Amino acid sequence: MRETLTILAVLLILVLSAALAVPYFVNWDAERGLVEAQLSNVLGRPVKVRGAINLKLLPTPYLRLANVQLGGPAAPPEIKVDEIQLEIALPPLLRGEVDFVEAKLVRPHVALKIMDGALPLGPPLRHFSGPMRFERISVGNGTLALSDPTTGRSYRFTNISLSAQAVSLAGPFKGEGRLVFAGQQTAFRFSTGAQQGNALPFKLIVDENKQHPRADIEASLNFIRSQTGFALPLVAGKLKLAGHLEGKILMPWRLEGTLQAQLRKATLRDLDLHLGDEEHAVSFAGSADFDLGATPRANATLKAHQIDLDRLLSPIGAPAAMQRLTHAASALLDSEDLMISGVPLALAWSADTAILGGETLSGLSGGFAVSDKAAAWVRFQADGPGGSHLLLDGDVETGSAAGFK
Repeated sequence: MRETLTILAVLLILVLSAALAVPYFVNWDAERGLVEAQLSNVLGRPVKVRGAINLKLLPTPYLRLANVQLGGPAAPPEIKVDEIQLEIALPPLLRGEVDFVEAKLVRPHVALKIMDGALPLGPPLRHFSGPMRFERISVGNGTLALSDPTTGRSYRFTNISLSAQAVSLAGPFKGEGRLVFAGQQTAFRFSTGAQQGNALPFKLIVDENKQHPRADIEASLNFIRSQTGFALPLVAGKLKLAGHLEGKILMPWRLEGTLQAQLRKATLRDLDLHLGDEEHAVSFAGSADFDLGATPRANATLKAHQIDLDRLLSPIGAPAAMQRLTHAASALLDSEDLMISGVPLALAWSADTAILGGETLSGLSGGFAVSDKAAAWVRFQADGPGGSHLLLDGDVETGSAAGFK
């Protein structure tokens, strides 16, 4: 490939030096069939260009295509782009390299469907084995639609903007951007190392918004082969989350753990959860498992040495801890949705001691399990002062029929 590109570059310079202006007089729209055939051959999937074709070769090769469609229902994935702009630097071609000064996609729409645990992405690209670098990659007002027929769920990301760089097709990559999901805008940034075998190390930061906490992931994408398409990679590494509790009890929280994730399943081990600010924090250790299949479910186990509720819930100017707990319980009964992001959660927790209202409780344990939006099972038990024992076990219903039984 290196030798071929070098020969093409030399021929390009020699020929175009004598016929510099010719491309400006060529009606490239009339050569639409040729352009589509060449692109289809290189990309290994059908390409249609329904808009204008603009090509110039000097001072730098430049190609602009309008209203482009790649693939389709019979050759997934289906990609539609209002405009593609590609600019290539000439000097690297003399070294057998391809250096994209700019690759710009305007209003791309990508539709992906998970089939048999993989994404059908079509055959691998052809004639793209040589060194390739992207100085600027930009995406404006893009849309990504992902559907999972197995679970019946779909996800749609809109208003995607991206600015990125790629040293080669194997990385390193870095970039930043924004997108809108479920009506909320999210900012993100990422960087990767170079791909090593089937593994690609990466860092990803997603900023907090009203729907989700800030997420910091430092992990590795481990790619596996699939006979049906591109198998979604396994993720292994460290996850950090940080957010704020809303409602009657307002406080910051953060969580760290070791993440193992694959399609529809994830685990968090060595989990470390902190509730409250640095001066009032309570710490829990534990683990969590997530199943996002046809019947989604989340299970978590947490354990604390001591929970000082008086300290946690009574910052300066706040009501007493017992009063805040009472208000929180009342708000919970008024809630119309107990699930977290539509996923039922089962939590088991325990603590050696707890301090509430100046009294010390010991041997605490409990849990709750959310079965649907308006119902949950709750259990709490502890040993109190003077040899007393506290026990609460039953079902909670919220909304118009709020109650405990």
